Amino acid sequence: PLSRLVWDGALLLGEEDTEALGLLGDIRARERKADPKRPLMRVKAGEREALLPLWPLPGLPKGSGVAPLSHFFHPEGVVWPLELSSTGRHYPLVSTQYHGYLGEVEAVKVLEEAKALEAEPHKEKRVSFYPPWPQGEHAWAMTVDLSRCLGCGLCTLACQVENNIPVVGKEEVQKGREMHWIRIDRYFAEEGVVHQPVMCQHCEKAPCEAVCPVAATEHSDEGLNLMVYNRCVGTKYCSANCPYKARRFNFFPYGEAFVGQGDPRKAKESPLALLMNPEVSIRSRGVMEKCTYCVQRIENTRAKAAQEGRKIRTGEIKTACQEVCPGKAIHFGDLLDPEDPIQAHRKEGRHYALLEEANTWPRTTYLAHLKNPNPKLKEGEHGA
Repeated sequence: PLSRLVWDGALLLGEEDTEALGLLGDIRARERKADPKRPLMRVKAGEREALLPLWPLPGLPKGSGVAPLSHFFHPEGVVWPLELSSTGRHYPLVSTQYHGYLGEVEAVKVLEEAKALEAEPHKEKRVSFYPPWPQGEHAWAMTVDLSRCLGCGLCTLACQVENNIPVVGKEEVQKGREMHWIRIDRYFAEEGVVHQPVMCQHCEKAPCEAVCPVAATEHSDEGLNLMVYNRCVGTKYCSANCPYKARRFNFFPYGEAFVGQGDPRKAKESPLALLMNPEVSIRSRGVMEKCTYCVQRIENTRAKAAQEGRKIRTGEIKTACQEVCPGKAIHFGDLLDPEDPIQAHRKEGRHYALLEEANTWPRTTYLAHLKNPNPKLKEGEHGA
């Protein structure tokens, strides 16, 4: 959750310890050049040793380190202290933290900003040159409470399973071609570590829609930014025009290779086909993908409600990311339902839209991350 590393285990050390080893300067220089190589360290504990690449991580206490035991030895074999030495070699490590990076200041909202929002309530008088969309029966929206987000990544995993998102591997991720529809940005702030899930924001005034030459990205009357996959010709104009960098381009035919669709006679025989969600289409090479608010769940619930002769109930629809979140940080709801908890979320002083100055009117919004430290627990004031 903190390193955002892909595919590999690494030795995590604090910046002070990395500096004491004389390696921090080289690592930072490589970061500026987008060079993924990191020092390969020899780690010894008792009679055991392992080679692990070094990854400095702010916030780790001085004199401590973290390494995955599966790469090292059995838990009962831990021996302290550890001995570290550089091998003079390097090993590439890939992190998704800086893909579509939004910046520390923009993403982390602290208490003073929340108070300012409380003093000046959100104004609905918004101006845009985009024409208004017709209003449907529902107005779907999502809120993410950053005070509850643990950064665990379960939302990303649930989204992948629900929506048949392929696993592309380290080499492709290194090129910035990861396919996950939800990325979790990680920020180090004075009050601690802050995590921010970022997915398609389903903008009411979506910049992606205006530039698609084949109308593959469309807007529904219920506020969803839709993707018509069989229209997409892969220009990637929508991705270039997205201020949130939340779209993913399918560079290779992962789906066909995975489920054996290249030969229709063998597709049903492949047991791997059972891993795919039949409610969601399998995308091919050259298609842009993104969060859909689990539109298949919306439509299934709509059909069920119609069969029973009723309307969709408050909170009846849960997206995959919402359903799996252990901190209950994600809420999906209807802005036209007065009973929906999303109404209270949007009236909170902590409520804000990401990159609001872009004037895209996102349907996905956030509740600012807050800390409420006990002043008696400050250093030097607490008891023994």
